[in-house]
Amino acid sequence: FTWDFGDGTAPVVTTDTMGMHVFDTAGTYTVTLWAENGCGDAMAYHWVTVVACDPVEEVDFSWDPLTPTAGMTVTFEAMLVGTPTMPVEFTWDFGDGTAPVVTTATMGTHIFVDAGVYTVTLWAENQCGDAMVYHWVTVESGQYYVYLPLVLNNFGN
Repeated sequence: FTWDFGDGTAPVVTTDTMGMHVFDTAGTYTVTLWAENGCGDAMAYHWVTVVACDPVEEVDFSWDPLTPTAGMTVTFEAMLVGTPTMPVEFTWDFGDGTAPVVTTATMGTHIFVDAGVYTVTLWAENQCGDAMVYHWVTVESGQYYVYLPLVLNNFGN
């Protein structure tokens, strides 16, 4: 087999039916395969389009309010570092036993039913790479008790 990847690199001659190649730049290439044995030869070609791809390298997120109470709607926002190739898919795991949320939106909301400290994890992924980050979110009970002194004045008189 002789593989010509159409990008100016030297053709590859091999006995392997699988050809692997890394293209250095984006573009459309004509990939040609010649096969021959003692009985004859054949040729086939296909156009291959290579796209530029910038991976998700780093992700972070913020939330508001910073210290929510149980039952409150919390807004989460993902922040990407750099300019990854779109689309980017975000997977949120809120650490409270609910199913992970998969979305392409950078903002979303969640309601924590119970007070506690939750490990919120965010994965961001595109076709070229992925990144993950987590933060601990403290959710307070939202119940406050006020103790007032009991003042008795002339009680019983």
